[in-house]
Amino acid sequence: MEKSYLISGVIFILLSIILGAFGSHALRPILPESSFYGYTVATHYLGFQGLGLLVIGLLQVHYEIPALVYQGLFWGTLVFSGSLLLLTLGKLMEWNLGFVGPITPIGGLMLILSWGLLLRFFIRLP
Repeated sequence: MEKSYLISGVIFILLSIILGAFGSHALRPILPESSFYGYTVATHYLGFQGLGLLVIGLLQVHYEIPALVYQGLFWGTLVFSGSLLLLTLGKLMEWNLGFVGPITPIGGLMLILSWGLLLRFFIRLP
C-alpha cells in the first residue's frame, strides 16, 4: 500500500467537499453562471481523482502499478482543477488571469493519459 497515494487521495476528497460547500453557499450568489460551472467542475474532478488515488493506493498491495500513473493523476488534478479554481478566483477578484485558461487542457490531457496508462497496465495483467 502506498501511503502517499492514500494521503493525497484523501486530501483531494477533503478539498473537494470543503470547496464544494464554500462554492454552493458563498460563491454561487455572486459568481456568473459560467464561472460557477467551472468552479463546480474543478471541485468534482478533485473528488473523482481523489477516489482514484485511494483505489490505486489500495491496489498497490497486490499490483505494482506504475508510479507514472500516480504522478500523472496527482499533477494532472492539480493543474486541471487548480487552473479552474484560479480562473474563478480571478473573476471574483477582478484579476486578469486569462493566461491560466490554456493550462487547463494540459491537466486534462495528463489525466486522460494516466487513466489510459492504468488501463493498459490492467489489460496486460496475466
